[in-house]
Amino acid sequence: TSNPTYAIDDPNGVCRNIGRDEVTGAATTVTSTFANTGTIETSGLDITLNWRVAMGDMGLDGIPGFLGFNAAYSKLFEFKAQEFVGGNVLENAGTLARGGLYDWRLIAGLNYSAGDWNVGFNWRHLPSVKSANYVTDPTTTVEGTGSYDIFGLTGSWSITDKVTLSGGIDNLFDKNPPPIGAGQVFNGPVSNGGPATVVTDGSGSTGFARYYDVLGRRYFLNLKLTF
Repeated sequence: TSNPTYAIDDPNGVCRNIGRDEVTGAATTVTSTFANTGTIETSGLDITLNWRVAMGDMGLDGIPGFLGFNAAYSKLFEFKAQEFVGGNVLENAGTLARGGLYDWRLIAGLNYSAGDWNVGFNWRHLPSVKSANYVTDPTTTVEGTGSYDIFGLTGSWSITDKVTLSGGIDNLFDKNPPPIGAGQVFNGPVSNGGPATVVTDGSGSTGFARYYDVLGRRYFLNLKLTF
């Protein structure tokens, strides 16, 4: 694709890296180097919010402590990539290509603290996303995933000025990771005069642990001692 005419001096300059026998034309040596032959053009927006207020300032004088809220929102407008000089410029945003390029993402948390202790509730949201195959084939049968929400609970208690106990629950509601790659087409063994075409159902796979929790609900406890 990068050298459709099979020219010795191709637009990307990689064919000259192959040394060939002058008689047979067989490759004898290959010089492997890194080269910047493609381009990436991306833009987006990151917004963070941190808010904290005393319960008394909200008219709840009988309740001690503070209430806090924080959120981090990321919006991806575009992620256009060209793999080599002369290649197509393809949009990757909204797909699982390049490690996952979601249209947007949100992480938020609610925290309450009073005296020497605090408790927090956090939420992470990922929207639905298309398969990585969609970048090069918009008609692909391979599916991405639906939206995904996962929650966690944390807390800490400063027993003394030198001892702090903290803990929490990850994946509070034991959310399963979504299936990825459902709808893939496979050619099976020849049967009755032709290959058998198999399209997977909604099972897919449960990988992509970079964004989806594959471990399930789990608990943790920490004891911090300051000397």
